Amino acid sequence: MELYITRHGQTVGNVERILQGQQGGELTELGVHQAQLLGERLKSVHFDAIFCSDLNRCQQTLGQIIPFHNYASPVFDERLREKSAGTLEGQPLGTTDALAKKNGINPREYRPDRGESWTDVQSRARNFLMELASRFIQPNGNFRILIVSHGGWIMEFINVIREIKGQTPVYANKSKNTAVYVYRFKKNGNKLSPSMVIENDTKHLSKL
Repeated sequence: MELYITRHGQTVGNVERILQGQQGGELTELGVHQAQLLGERLKSVHFDAIFCSDLNRCQQTLGQIIPFHNYASPVFDERLREKSAGTLEGQPLGTTDALAKKNGINPREYRPDRGESWTDVQSRARNFLMELASRFIQPNGNFRILIVSHGGWIMEFINVIREIKGQTPVYANKSKNTAVYVYRFKKNGNKLSPSMVIENDTKHLSKL
């Protein structure tokens, strides 16, 4: 199984540097152009399945990719959403980290009122990956899957991979808008064996 994972294009919230969380979000003109270039990059890749966050900014990004893959029906999955910041959504970036520090809580464990912690997001990512593994890791085929999600979700997906490898989680949301990640997964018995092929790559944006 080969997973292509990408983050949505630039949004108004990215420019304003606010916690978008599970607000829908709107792509900027640049964000739309980024998504168009991403679509061009991926147009020759055959995907056996496409999964996308149901939040607007990801659906807008997918809208620039799907015309090249109209044989596939995308699945919009809530498990691919960005971390909910609860009552803090719309506040400046760094607000949750500052509150975690103020309360002496590990920032990955801090859960805002009506929101999620990063470990909650990791649980969602783990659940999603295990479902894909059970469906698409087959001895008679190499299935290729596209996932359109968010920077924070991608960080926690990588933490799931680190967990599989016996490594500690990282707290570093460095995913660039429309960056491409490619991971391959095999099974050794009942254990997943992941390998990274491409990480946080934006070579398609060189035309900007």
